[in-house]
Amino acid sequence: MRQAEESHSELHVPENSDRRRHRRYAIKLSARFVFLTRGREISRGIGSVVNLSRGGVLFESLTPVVPGRKVKLTIDWPAKLDGRVPLQLRVTGKVLRAQGRRVAAAIERYEFRTAPQQAG
Repeated sequence: MRQAEESHSELHVPENSDRRRHRRYAIKLSARFVFLTRGREISRGIGSVVNLSRGGVLFESLTPVVPGRKVKLTIDWPAKLDGRVPLQLRVTGKVLRAQGRRVAAAIERYEFRTAPQQAG
C-alpha cells in the first residue's frame, strides 16, 4: 500500500504550477485600448502592460470591463525599426478575466506597425 501512495504522490501536480502554453515576459509598456461589443466601441482607456506572451496579455486598466468582451490594444513597443522608427504592437483579443485593475486577455491576432510620427 505504501508503494502505491508513493507513486500516486509522484504524479501530483502542485496547484501553483504554471500550465500556460507560452512563456510570459514581465514588461512594463504603455498601452491604449478599446473594448468592443458586436464590433462597436463601448469604452476606451489607457493603461500599461504587466506581462505578455504569444498567446495572451495582462494589462492594467481603470476602465471596468466584462469577461468575454473583445479588446483592441495599441502597445508602444520599446524597440525601433532601423534604430529610429517608433513601433507599435497592435493586438486584438478577448477578455478572459478581470480582477481589480488587472485584465487578462487571450491574443487572437497581432501585428507590428510603425507608429504615427509626432509633429515637431
